[in-house]
Amino acid sequence: MDWFESGWGLSLIVFLPLVGAALVLMLPKAQERATKLVSLGFVLASFGLSVGVLFAFDFDVTEKFQLGTDLTWIPSIGSRFHIGIDGISLPMLVLSTFITLLAMVYSWKHLPEPHNPKAFLALILVLATGMNGTFVALDLVLFFIFFELVLLPMYFMIGIWGDRTKMRVPGFKREVETRLYASIKFFLFTLFGSVFMLLGFLALYFKSDPHTFDMLVLADMGQMGVFTGTFGAWVFAALLLGFAVKVPMWPLHTWLPDAHTAAPTVGSVLLAAVMLKLGTYGFDIEGANLLTLLQSILAETEVARLAGGLLNELEVQRGDRIAYLGQSSPELLELLFACARVGAILVPLNARMTVEQLRIILSNCQPRCIFVESSFRQHAESCLEGGEAVRLVLFAGPSSGELDSLELEALIGKAKPVQWNKELPLDTPVLIAYTSGTTGVPKGAVLTQEALFYSALNSTLAYDMTSSDEVLTIFPMFHVGGLTVHTTPAIHAGATVNILRQFDPGQALKEIERRGVTIMVASPAMARAFTSHPDWENTNISSLRCVALGAAIVTLEVIRPWAERSVPTVVIYGLTEALPLPSGCL
Repeated sequence: MDWFESGWGLSLIVFLPLVGAALVLMLPKAQERATKLVSLGFVLASFGLSVGVLFAFDFDVTEKFQLGTDLTWIPSIGSRFHIGIDGISLPMLVLSTFITLLAMVYSWKHLPEPHNPKAFLALILVLATGMNGTFVALDLVLFFIFFELVLLPMYFMIGIWGDRTKMRVPGFKREVETRLYASIKFFLFTLFGSVFMLLGFLALYFKSDPHTFDMLVLADMGQMGVFTGTFGAWVFAALLLGFAVKVPMWPLHTWLPDAHTAAPTVGSVLLAAVMLKLGTYGFDIEGANLLTLLQSILAETEVARLAGGLLNELEVQRGDRIAYLGQSSPELLELLFACARVGAILVPLNARMTVEQLRIILSNCQPRCIFVESSFRQHAESCLEGGEAVRLVLFAGPSSGELDSLELEALIGKAKPVQWNKELPLDTPVLIAYTSGTTGVPKGAVLTQEALFYSALNSTLAYDMTSSDEVLTIFPMFHVGGLTVHTTPAIHAGATVNILRQFDPGQALKEIERRGVTIMVASPAMARAFTSHPDWENTNISSLRCVALGAAIVTLEVIRPWAERSVPTVVIYGLTEALPLPSGCL
């Protein structure tokens, strides 16, 4: 199986049919039986190898691309011969080789007029190479070539061996054969989609730094926010249009009925069974880029409009403090990034503090406004009673109170988006995290944008965090343990962040099993709450590859239940002023 691991297996599956096509074309036209035997032999070999791939594939890590290779191909543009399969492309590859084999067996005694087995079978073999190659390509140039390679064989199969019945072309008086009308329509529609798909690929290439066509690298770049804003919207639209033609999706689907009706039986089977899956598969293999582009567009728009609301409606200036009173939520993250965009400073407050404790902090930081979860409105108004007027921005449901307030939806809804202020230096403060220490009143630790960035970079490297990780945030996000240990690093890495508004061990266990959580941070008390919960033994936590423990003394009694279930743990140490770092694996 070593040659499967090195990529030879997939390469042979892709290119054996092409070699077969070349041999078929070299055979004399009179040797029809030899032509059929060679064609059948090569597709049978390709199918046999695809079955071998089933046994060589590691089904425990279906999300990873396996059994491929990554070789230099066109160094002048950075394109590589990069192939591999994952849990989605594997069944599609086997399906492609199996359907091709069935088509070849059927064609042994059922060749459509005008017969010509040499040309017809050679086209099937070329078509097989295009279909198989599409399912294994991990380079955009390679993917595009294979994706487009299937068009010409199908065009000729419909145009030469298709239905010869006369039909009237809509909008014209002249009658033409159905095969000619359907083949030309098929070619023009798919060519139209290919142009937009190619434009999208080129845009991703020139936007990437360093320039690359590697799908996996581009996906990681997208998760890190490289393809955002207007650029992301245009590229998303181009790729969506390109693949929509291939699926096909309404209203770009009208070529399909004509192609199915006019194509010979084998062509119609290959079109329905495999080729129509190529567009949908394109959505999947480019799904990381497409989904990232869509998410980036939505997130970028939300943060940009929130930043616009801060500047224009609330008149927030650089250096102003923006307080947040509520539970852990996506709104807190959006507010953090909006503050970073305009140079303001976020001050997350501990909603469990008493009114007197919060008044001390508010008096110290002097916020320009307070973003308040609706259920904490009365608490916020009590803190502000008798003090200077501070604007309240409410979210997460309606509420009533005495102080003037503004709904977050209304603030964002009428705001104009604000782009990043590139003139802001890296040492611009962006977060004040209050820590009580051991004596005296709470003290605010001022953290800069640079500090948060390098903290995120350190954590992504320390935990080997990637875009495939599922991070569960159970630590309160007013604390750096909840905000900066895993949450902001996960966003930096493009991972998925799942936020629990408040800690509940039972709910957290359900989320670990349901979402396949890979990383989370917890205090020793939280860790004990997990292991003492009635659902602890019956919950599948095998997806966890790292649980970071900190904020208090971590004893062997805390670690042992996790170790018994083969969950790696890491002890984190740090100061609010310096941000936490992992200190060792246990």
